[in-house]
Amino acid sequence: MQSILRKVCFVLCISFSTLAFTQNADEQVFDLPPVDAQISENLYSELFVVFIRTTLQHPNGEDPWQRHDIHYTLNNTQLSLNFINNDAMAIQISVTPQKRTKDSLLILVSWQLWFSTQNNSVKYMNSANFFTIKPGERIIFYPFGSQKGHQPIVIEILVDTYEHAHEQGGIKVRKLF
Repeated sequence: MQSILRKVCFVLCISFSTLAFTQNADEQVFDLPPVDAQISENLYSELFVVFIRTTLQHPNGEDPWQRHDIHYTLNNTQLSLNFINNDAMAIQISVTPQKRTKDSLLILVSWQLWFSTQNNSVKYMNSANFFTIKPGERIIFYPFGSQKGHQPIVIEILVDTYEHAHEQGGIKVRKLF
């Protein structure tokens, strides 16, 4: 009987170790930037870390273009990022987090996208949505739709409390691709 229990315990330990390794292999950890000296430590409980990763897939199978940004913002304060990539595309993303309860955040996300088409015209898309999430959860946008293989742009947004992100040593984000 003890022999069977030892074997079961051994198998369970190996299984949990493999599971933990698999979960960690699918995560990326991004270091937190220094907090601006203008934000006093007594405001850290109201501080959010906003991680935004934008991925542009190339149709010919090249490695995707990717950019990630990590910024801080206070409760109910909008954070806006603007950038242009080399493929004639401009994106403006605004994130406004609001702490609802200890375990829930209300996030207003708005984005605008300008891009040139093959016939050199400029197209414009935009959206604004509210999301209720747990701190550390991701919001993923597919501006051109989410059909498999037809996702030229993916925008990931992760909002966490500064205190939680600092405790875990940075922003932990599961790999998307």
